[in-house]
Amino acid sequence: MTLISRDRWSLPSMLFYTSSFSTRATSVTTTTLSTPIYTRYELLKPSQLLHTPGMSYYNIQLLYTPGMSYYNIQLLYTPGMSYYNPLNSYIHQVLLRRTGIPISLSVLYMTLARKLGVQLEPVNFPNHFLLRWCQQQRGSGDIYDFVYIDAFGKGKQLTAKECEYLIGHQVTADYYNAISTTEVLLRMVGNLLNIGKRGEGNEKSYQLLRDSLDLYLTINPDNVQYLLLQARLYFHLGIWPEKVLDILQHIQALDPSQHGAVGYLVQHTLEHIQHKKHPVEPEVKRRSAPEHLELQYSVGLIMKHKRSGYNCAIYGWDPKCTMSQEWITTMRVHQLSSGANQPFYNVLVQDGTCRYAAQENLEPHSAPLEIAHPEVGRYFSEFHDSHYVANEELQTRYPEDMAETLGTVRDLYHRLMPSPVQQESPNGPEGPSQENQDSQENQDTMPT
Repeated sequence: MTLISRDRWSLPSMLFYTSSFSTRATSVTTTTLSTPIYTRYELLKPSQLLHTPGMSYYNIQLLYTPGMSYYNIQLLYTPGMSYYNPLNSYIHQVLLRRTGIPISLSVLYMTLARKLGVQLEPVNFPNHFLLRWCQQQRGSGDIYDFVYIDAFGKGKQLTAKECEYLIGHQVTADYYNAISTTEVLLRMVGNLLNIGKRGEGNEKSYQLLRDSLDLYLTINPDNVQYLLLQARLYFHLGIWPEKVLDILQHIQALDPSQHGAVGYLVQHTLEHIQHKKHPVEPEVKRRSAPEHLELQYSVGLIMKHKRSGYNCAIYGWDPKCTMSQEWITTMRVHQLSSGANQPFYNVLVQDGTCRYAAQENLEPHSAPLEIAHPEVGRYFSEFHDSHYVANEELQTRYPEDMAETLGTVRDLYHRLMPSPVQQESPNGPEGPSQENQDSQENQDTMPT
C-alpha cells in the first residue's frame, strides 16, 4: 500500500524510518536519523496492531524527500483473490493471511495511518470502499479538496473523477462523504450477509447468515429487509417459532405495507406451534415392513452430512420423501441420484436446527459425539458411548430401531474404530459414499 500525506512535524532534510515486526519478539526495531520522529512513532507496537502469529514480519517504511510536503507509507498486503471468502472480511484473518477485500484493507490501512498521526476518513463509495485525506489545512466540503486512496489497489491515489473511472459510472457528491464507524461496520456485516445468502445451503453458509443477521440487527434493529430475512430463515430452518412471531409483529409495526409476507409467515408459524402443542397420533413404523427395506440407518445414530459437513442425530425417518412438491423443487431434490424416491431422515443438527436429509447424503460419523441441540431431551433419554438411546415415546413410534441401532453401533464402530484387542470385522456394513449435489439459490452481490 502507499499513503500520501502532509508532514505534520518539522523534519530534517532527509529521514528514513523502518519498523520490523517480528513474531518471535514483541519489541520494535527502529532505525532513525532523527530523535523527534522516533518519539512520535514509539506508540506503534506490534502486540497492539500487527503482532501476528505465523507471519515472519511486517515492513513499514516512512520516507521524506527534501522540498516535498508528504511522506510515503508502504504496507505489504495483497488484495483478496476471492471476494466471496468470508475470511477476507475478518480483520484478524486479514492480518494472519495478509489478504483482504477493499473495506477490510481500508480499515487496516486507516488504523495504521492514525497510529502514525495521519487522519484518514472512510468513504462509502459504491462497489469499492475508499479512504480520503484532505489536502487543505482544515476540513472542506468540496470533494475536489480530497485525495482518495484505494487500499485494495495498493494505495493508489485518486482524484474524485478517477474514482468514477474505478467503478465505470458517475455518482453524486454524497457518495464521496465520510461515514461513521457504525456505518463502516454495517457495510462489512452487509458483505458477510451477501456471502451467506449466496451460499450452498450448507452448515457454514447457514451459520454465517444467522450470525451476520444477529449482528446487523443488533446495530440496526429496525431494518425491515433484514428482519424479514431473519424471520424467513428461522421459519425455513424450523427453529424458534415464538421468536419468528415476535419478529413479524415488529415488522408489521415498522412497515404495515409488508402485511402480505407477514400474514403468510404468521399463519404457517402458528400452524407449526399448534402442531407442536397438539401433535397428531404418531404412526408406528416398523423396519421389517416390506416398504422399509431400503432403510440403512436407524434412530439414535450420529451421522455426518457428506456435502454440508454438519453433525446430526437421527430422530425419525420416512421410506420416501414426504415433503411438499414446492419444498422438493426448492431444495432441488431431483438433482440427487435417487431423487425423492429414497429414505429421508429427520435429524437434529449441531447448530440447533432440525433438517430433513436424504439417505445418500448421510454417512455414519467416524467419531460420534453428543449433539448440542435444545430438543435432544424431547426424543432421547441419554447419550451412551457412541449413540443416543430413544426415550419411551420414540421407541413406541419406532419399535424395532433400538435393536438395529445397537447392532449397527457394535458392527460399524468395530470397523471404523478398531481397538487393539478387537479385530476389524470383514463383513461390517458399508456406509454410503455417493456425493450429492445439494444446492440453494444464489444471489450475486459482491463484497466491497
